[in-house]
Amino acid sequence: MSKYKELQTRKAFTLIELLVVIAIIALLLSILLPSLSKVKRKANIVICSTNMRQWGIAVHLYAQDNDVYFPFNGNDSNGSSQDFDWFHPTTIRFFTDYLIPLKNTGHGNDVLFCPTDKFHRSVHAATNGGAADAGLAAYKVLFGNDMSNLGSNVVIGTSNILNWAARKKLGSRYRRGPILFDNLQSRKLGTLESWELGGVPVSSHSGSRKPISEGGNFLFEDGSVVWYKGIESADGQSKGKIGASVIQGSWYVYCSLPGLR
Repeated sequence: MSKYKELQTRKAFTLIELLVVIAIIALLLSILLPSLSKVKRKANIVICSTNMRQWGIAVHLYAQDNDVYFPFNGNDSNGSSQDFDWFHPTTIRFFTDYLIPLKNTGHGNDVLFCPTDKFHRSVHAATNGGAADAGLAAYKVLFGNDMSNLGSNVVIGTSNILNWAARKKLGSRYRRGPILFDNLQSRKLGTLESWELGGVPVSSHSGSRKPISEGGNFLFEDGSVVWYKGIESADGQSKGKIGASVIQGSWYVYCSLPGLR
């Protein structure tokens, strides 16, 4: 048989067969992608909890060198923290002297930012990477503040939250309360809460379909990190274990936990 005739007798894919193959590939992708997304979410939770454990080690190292005190984050003549994630100069020194040296990867600022936090990373990027040097972190702390710095905050979830945030030493009566938690917040705009600004989720661990947080990690004094699932939003958009505790200006901050209200 000539080469020309051999080519003529070869069977090619029909359009129907090609469409069947495409449909099978699309079906496999629809099955695999949600699983991959779920694995990625779990991996981010683990990375986030690892960051927090490093915070816990750093806090204890600092306390050992400073008479069991937390890093200071209140008001004084040298400046003041603006809220729970913009820090006092003393606490910035805690970052550089105790926390960031725990990272040996050359990307020290990673320990200051939850891997899912897009809002604070966007602020950091807008300052050409200088926000962390100015005291920004993508976690919120509940230690070392003082009442004059927290006086403008309105307690809406628990009568103890300001006392937790203002405690100065490890081992106080509030030792069962968390000392650090994920950036879990929303902004009050009009009658509803806004969970994103300019298309960027303002809360860590935001859902894949909605920007509302799916939950958050909390670091406790003993170094343990616990994941709590879901936000109990003030406007009823979602239900979960983490309730709103304070209002900072137009911001709701979610850190009220079951059994610690």
